[in-house]
Amino acid sequence: MTQAPAAVPIEEGDRDFVQSVAKGLLVLRAFSADRPSLTVADLARETGLSRAAVRRIVLTLQALGYLGAQGRRLALRPRVLDLGYALMSSAGLSGLVQSHLDVLEAEVREHCSAGIFVDGEVVYIARAQSRRVLSVVTDVGARLPAASTAIGRVLLSGLDDAEIREHVARRPPTAHTHLSITDPERVLEEVRTARLNGFALASEELELGYRAVAVPLHGADGSILAAVNVRMHVGRVSLEEALRDVVPRLRLAAGRVERDLALHPLPF
Repeated sequence: MTQAPAAVPIEEGDRDFVQSVAKGLLVLRAFSADRPSLTVADLARETGLSRAAVRRIVLTLQALGYLGAQGRRLALRPRVLDLGYALMSSAGLSGLVQSHLDVLEAEVREHCSAGIFVDGEVVYIARAQSRRVLSVVTDVGARLPAASTAIGRVLLSGLDDAEIREHVARRPPTAHTHLSITDPERVLEEVRTARLNGFALASEELELGYRAVAVPLHGADGSILAAVNVRMHVGRVSLEEALRDVVPRLRLAAGRVERDLALHPLPF
């Protein structure tokens, strides 16, 4: 069987670096949960590219089925999900985590999810949803701000303090509720606490009435690959119960995932 050639890292100035590909990806990455539809002018401003360049890229992405248009506004088409699902499937992380999330949900009877850190946001790769209703739904592929969520703070805890400050400066935390922590130094302190304790807690910062706890998933080298999260209603599960009952179960679930990862390493 012929082996695929190994990936060779290149930099922007390298003659093998294809600017058009980089620019196309830059345009796709400009869209987010906060910016689901954009005009050509918006994209030019977000990416720093000229309007003429953006227009050519947009037309190409429309022809390929990755962008759709309604009037002057553009939005991602479902075909974009193929890229993310291909990554998750090839890496095997999503499927590996999912089975353990299902077990965890059966134990705690609350919403369970797993996410990775991508471009300053939490991208959800798996979930096990209880029958309880949430107004903020974290479907697979959804993105949420890292600084405002327990799962995001766990993922940020894998960075050093300078990198965390840079992240917060680049993506200032938004007040989703009156309890959201938006002060950069307080966010840093929350991340430090998560690093020290091995878990993060966020109470009613994303959605009133709900708190979340999260723990990291470590790779063989000790780095944080992903995080696992449980969200619960504050009236149903007290803070004491969350710390006493839910966090230990989260840690056990994370440990089982890590053991599976050791037996079945990711392909890259």
